[in-house]
Amino acid sequence: MAPKLSTSTPRPDRLFDSKKLWEFDIDLSVVEVDHGDVIHVACDRSLPCSQCGRLPAHSNTLIIAVDGACRSNGRKNATPQSALGIFVGHSSPHNFHQKLPWALTNQVAELMAGWAGLMVASKVLMEDREDKLDTVIIKSDSEYLVKGMTDWILKWQVNGWKTATGKDVVNRDLFEDLLSKMKILESEGVKVLFWHARREFNGEADRLANLALDEKREKLLRVLEYDEDGVSICLLLMVLGGVLGDSTARLIGWRTWLLMVREGVTLY
Repeated sequence: MAPKLSTSTPRPDRLFDSKKLWEFDIDLSVVEVDHGDVIHVACDRSLPCSQCGRLPAHSNTLIIAVDGACRSNGRKNATPQSALGIFVGHSSPHNFHQKLPWALTNQVAELMAGWAGLMVASKVLMEDREDKLDTVIIKSDSEYLVKGMTDWILKWQVNGWKTATGKDVVNRDLFEDLLSKMKILESEGVKVLFWHARREFNGEADRLANLALDEKREKLLRVLEYDEDGVSICLLLMVLGGVLGDSTARLIGWRTWLLMVREGVTLY
């Protein structure tokens, strides 16, 4: 249940809502403008072309589709298997998928996918592009991720990270990491929005997440290089075949798993 907020506080608008941007009945398929290696958001101040039906793109925007998947969650005598998929564009070198043996719930996998999406945004921000990145939209079919980052987290912060029933917020550490990464992007002048899309409109990220789950040979690591305050760091996703469970991984600190290697590791 979403927590209640009794105090009136300014609320940053982090939700991408196509219904509010376009006054006419917009086809969601034209909201995204595919440029091959990246997908931009369409201009909300234009009408679709009479010839092709497409909208012009805001070239300083980036839509990153993310998905976290978890199989066998809640099944008796079954070990859950989790993975994430990140989709930036059909020809993008930033697309990737990865198993997450320590993430034993779908909610954890979805939050980690969102975090990885923001990491990719940081990587793109460092690239020498014609138009400087202005807005990043994290597209997900997870209501938990999107509502968590656009609504609930604002209430949790005011309520001392307590729910409406007074309980501690589950996965607080992951939400705080998402918030921290988002604020880093915002300090660079990049606005971060979250888009709750229906599953059928998040097919590419879903496909990548399931591809990771279907891989028989697990990869030892995946590195995602990014720059933070001038320091090049690599994100290390270690796959240990589920040897360590979620509770053990949390005890170690999942950030310790991820931020272990500095310069010198090849991206992807």
